[in-house]
Amino acid sequence: MRALAALTRPWRRSQRELREHLKTLFRANNVDCVVDVGAHRGKFYRLLREDLAFAGPVVSVEPIAELAAELEKRARREAGWRIRRCGEVDEHHGVVLRGSPKPCRVLIERRF
Repeated sequence: MRALAALTRPWRRSQRELREHLKTLFRANNVDCVVDVGAHRGKFYRLLREDLAFAGPVVSVEPIAELAAELEKRARREAGWRIRRCGEVDEHHGVVLRGSPKPCRVLIERRF
């Protein structure tokens, strides 16, 4: 399975530009799996399935427990969608990711 990690700033692109950008990336790199880090409420997942017709597996990583629980409920009805919780929310430091050799803190931004 080949996966591509591509950083994109969706707030700087129109939806149409983002769709075309992702289609080009996926085609050029034979992407057949997507890891969505910071899945929030699943907006990117919907874009993959509905706008790009992406049929491969999607792993959505969400550190905020309430959001991860919401995604897990929805993912039960979706083939090929897996949710992974990683991290704990620290109200002073953002998200502290588990499993890294050194503490890793990520700023919480609740807008996509």
